[in-house]
Amino acid sequence: MGAREIAYAAVRTVGLNSQGHLEIQTVHGESYAPLVFMGSLVDRFVKTSDRAALEIRKKLPDKRLPAEEAPPVRKRLIRPCLPADACLVLALVAVVSGGVRALL
Repeated sequence: MGAREIAYAAVRTVGLNSQGHLEIQTVHGESYAPLVFMGSLVDRFVKTSDRAALEIRKKLPDKRLPAEEAPPVRKRLIRPCLPADACLVLALVAVVSGGVRALL
């Protein structure tokens, strides 16, 4: 899974788009919709996107930086996740051990 890091000083607006998904607009003119807030059925009742937007707005500085001074959005293609890596290793071990048993 990839990850993006947006500095609070580089955020222009935070809110919900027309589909009800969380959307973050940067001073660079970019728009990001975090995958975890992509309008799940649970979100329609619990309103996690609304609460996330409110929490992000609370942390925004009063003065935003101009686009020239604002840090760019940092992107990482691969983000390590220990539980997912452990599951992958266990699955590989199961496949290999199953293959060895099938040959015997």
